[in-house]
Amino acid sequence: DYFFQGMIDDVRIYNRALSAEEAAGLAGVTTPLHKPF
Repeated sequence: DYFFQGMIDDVRIYNRALSAEEAAGLAGVTTPLHKPF
């Protein structure tokens, strides 16, 4: 089975190609999965 079996939480669409530095900078950005109320 080659289908993605997971969840996608964040999708971003840009109107231009990102540089390698921009993509690498975004790859390290994470947010907590469970935020306290």
